[in-house]
Amino acid sequence: MKAQLLLIGLLISVLTTTAFSQDRSQSSIKALPDHPLLKILTTLDKASGPQKMYKTANDAFQLNTVEQQVRNEENWIPFQKTDNTYQSGNRVESNGYFTSELGGSWELDSREIYTYESDLLVSNVYLSIMENEPVSGDRTLITYQTSAGVTLPEVITYQYRDGGDEEPWVNEDRTTIQVDNGNIVGGTYEEWDIDSWTLVDRFTLEEINGDLVETTEMYDEFSESWINYEQYVYSNITASDLYEEFFSLIDQIDDGKSLYILSLLPDYTAYEWVEDGENGSWVATERQIKSPSDQLEYGATSAVMTSVEFSTGVPDEWMIAYQAIVGFDDSEVPTGLTFYSTFDEEESMELQMVFSEQYLYNNDNLLTEVLKFGSWDNFFFKAAQHMHATGRAVLTWSDVNTSIGTDELSLNFRLNPAYPNPFNPSTVIPFQTATAADVTIQVFDMLGRNVATLVDEFMTAGNHTVQFDASGLSSGVYLVRLNGAGVQQTRSVSLIK
Repeated sequence: MKAQLLLIGLLISVLTTTAFSQDRSQSSIKALPDHPLLKILTTLDKASGPQKMYKTANDAFQLNTVEQQVRNEENWIPFQKTDNTYQSGNRVESNGYFTSELGGSWELDSREIYTYESDLLVSNVYLSIMENEPVSGDRTLITYQTSAGVTLPEVITYQYRDGGDEEPWVNEDRTTIQVDNGNIVGGTYEEWDIDSWTLVDRFTLEEINGDLVETTEMYDEFSESWINYEQYVYSNITASDLYEEFFSLIDQIDDGKSLYILSLLPDYTAYEWVEDGENGSWVATERQIKSPSDQLEYGATSAVMTSVEFSTGVPDEWMIAYQAIVGFDDSEVPTGLTFYSTFDEEESMELQMVFSEQYLYNNDNLLTEVLKFGSWDNFFFKAAQHMHATGRAVLTWSDVNTSIGTDELSLNFRLNPAYPNPFNPSTVIPFQTATAADVTIQVFDMLGRNVATLVDEFMTAGNHTVQFDASGLSSGVYLVRLNGAGVQQTRSVSLIK
């Protein structure tokens, strides 16, 4: 189903933003099973609006940059990063960069553009970039419906194109959501066939004995009828709980804790429909079970273990595929995660530790660093106890920008995102000053050398801009730093020639 594909895209976004991999080879173990509820959460995500879309649970701050680094002897060397741009609290653009060789200059790899109407996301465009030109792309278009005061997506359409802006967008598939009394009760999935939409499958959601049951049916064109396909039973959750459950999850999606979301997803049992002559029955194939754990690492005072198990084919006999243990401190803040899986290469069913990560926070309780031990998707780089971290993600934050009218003064000292960014050869840097003060704005290269001083004077309170002309500099990432009244803020800009 398309909603499930949207889920995969979301998980890939999470993992590529936060997870470290030592090489680009294909994963050597089975991909993580996709939690079925996430396809619904991903659909709801499209209606989450600017205050929730890929935001941290702390609404006072926004995530500006996530930089992936690898450890080389005693130094951390960046190899991948994502920069986010915001307007009026909305994330309107994300740019992905990589280095073709460790320690090399940043190369623009991808761009994601978000468009909003009435504080709802209506278009999400992803572009693959090569030599600073788009070579392919896809986009998601969303329309909405309101039921019982709740606004949810109505139609989510996925399109793609090859080449640059001159090429047309081509329909791929779409999901239509059915809502009753503010709750999702089902939906249909269709694929584009030459010049029209063709039904593929549909799902329904209903409450049965305190559980939420999702049933998917496939459409049989020959008999022109619907056929049972798969079913998921979510334990102890109702349709009315689903929306609130979603918001508690989506708040955690983009703040750096890659597999932490596994500890938040509700338990489920998956079933497949098995034909038996003219009849059939639902047969359990997979399940997730959460339970307390006494494995306390990284300063945790409590822990939750999430296990995913597959049926062996023998009634009531299950085989563990993987476990994820997340630790929490006294304030219920996650301190780290350890991931276990069966070691398929040795044909052993014994669980072994593959990957571990530790979460570090600043005084505002914002995640600023994720230390990576091993690789979650590659047994050749599985974690070992007491080893040094071989990778890390470094996150930078700023307070949420507020809309400021022409007659209003700035509420504080703030260095705003440059535009355009990336740029060649110049860019404009907006900044705000709360009071009259001495202000300096300097530009540094990645080696810490001061390459330009843009402002060094007494400034009146208000909104200001300054131009950075980098005609004499080489391509790469530069850090723009504002100092004023004891406040220091830094943003990165990318010069691409």
